[in-house]
Amino acid sequence: MDSRPPNNASSGITTSLDAAGIAVETIRIDRIVESLYQSQIIADIAISNVGPAQYGTLELRADAYYEPPDDERTYHPPRVTDRTAVGRSYIERTYDSFDSGTRTLTGVVIQYDADDANGSTDPADFDIEIAVRWAKPL
Repeated sequence: MDSRPPNNASSGITTSLDAAGIAVETIRIDRIVESLYQSQIIADIAISNVGPAQYGTLELRADAYYEPPDDERTYHPPRVTDRTAVGRSYIERTYDSFDSGTRTLTGVVIQYDADDANGSTDPADFDIEIAVRWAKPL
């Protein structure tokens, strides 16, 4: 997944999940791939359509946050001590008809600078929030 907004995306426009009738069922961080430059969070996100609209295309934004543990024990003071936004990814999916049920977005990749997360690779230290950027009804 590309972490930049798609060319056809209207920049900065987000819709609440409630307004679009989309609910996040589960977010599961499968793994974190460590890298010297850009580490990656790999996650599966299950969403459901709880509203009346039928969608053909959904564009979502996944924001990743690092939350340092309370018992951060390092040999030096941690650089990051508060919840910090570390990365985001834009996800676009097209459906024949997404009118009900649950869909799973597998393998969502969010890149981040490991220094922004004290070098953590523990999935428990990260949180992902989802926003609807664009929803095209059928």
